[in-house]
Amino acid sequence: SDFDFGTGDFTIEAWVNFSDLNRIHCIASKCSSANVGWIFFIHTANQYMALYDSGSTVVLRRNISFETNRWYHVAVVRNGSQVIFFQDGVAYVANEGTVPATYNGGATDVWVGAYEGPLGQFFGHMDELRISKGIARWPSNFTPPTSEYARLGGGTANDTINPWNGVGGTNITSDVSQTYDVALGEVDGDGDLDLVTGNEATPN
Repeated sequence: SDFDFGTGDFTIEAWVNFSDLNRIHCIASKCSSANVGWIFFIHTANQYMALYDSGSTVVLRRNISFETNRWYHVAVVRNGSQVIFFQDGVAYVANEGTVPATYNGGATDVWVGAYEGPLGQFFGHMDELRISKGIARWPSNFTPPTSEYARLGGGTANDTINPWNGVGGTNITSDVSQTYDVALGEVDGDGDLDLVTGNEATPN
């Protein structure tokens, strides 16, 4: 599967703006209802970022706080044997949990803003989600990108995948045409999820 990362490097990133801090917010996932697969989520109430893998394997980093109604660039990077979380380009190496040998998705679609159920629903706005397979884009602190991603092939701007209702999750069917790198545009409650390019040059 395109979103089975195996033993290789990968990066999941997005711009996020939370409307509710008293919850778990899933950024992206490929995890079945049998809890098989991966989930990148942020627990804003308990102030940690986490990457889940099948069973009960979770690696995380605590003491990362967020505010409502503010844009943040967030990312998780697997770089060799390390998992690194980023908030606005500042690196936080995971220091709880054991990094598993492989990160493979479950027998389900990729979900944005939830995992299958739907559970862990994201509350707020999300923009410029990008999943990169085989690439550890940032091994250390960096300056987050401020322009929209270029179209990577397949689809056109404003392609509708599934409705986004502002509090639920949206799943991407498994036939997304880009094999290694999928960039999504804004997900902000306007009724569609734009494929590979967004409508905003910068989050605002």
